[in-house]
Amino acid sequence: MKYTQKKIKMNNTNNEIHSRVFICSPYGGKEENLELAKKWCRRAILEGNNPIAPHLLYPQFLHESKSDERLLGILAGINLLDICDSIWVITRPPEKFTAGMCREINYALKKGMPIMLITDGDELIVKSHREQNQILDMVKEAESLMGVQN
Repeated sequence: MKYTQKKIKMNNTNNEIHSRVFICSPYGGKEENLELAKKWCRRAILEGNNPIAPHLLYPQFLHESKSDERLLGILAGINLLDICDSIWVITRPPEKFTAGMCREINYALKKGMPIMLITDGDELIVKSHREQNQILDMVKEAESLMGVQN
């Protein structure tokens, strides 16, 4: 189900929230990855967006080291994509997409969701079908390197 987006007045400020953005970045239990996600969540909200970053929430009560709980967190996060207006995919070179990121990106591509690819501080807003195919090729390459089967 797709929800319609409304401007929401934030309490005690003059700012408004305009859209929900899904923050797709590596996690793997690494502190530097948490800091990267927090940095982009902060930027998103300061720009008037509502950041959704499941990997900042679910590890609070699910265990990353248990594959069934990790998968449950990834699937719950993908479910949150349905209420988002766009996805911000964030990586640091030479890092590639993780398996969890690949699932999220594939889902967003299938839904035709706008994608912002953010690499090492540079931003590229992916709009055209051709550019989305390039993202899909990057995802497929990452999946093949990890041995992920679709």
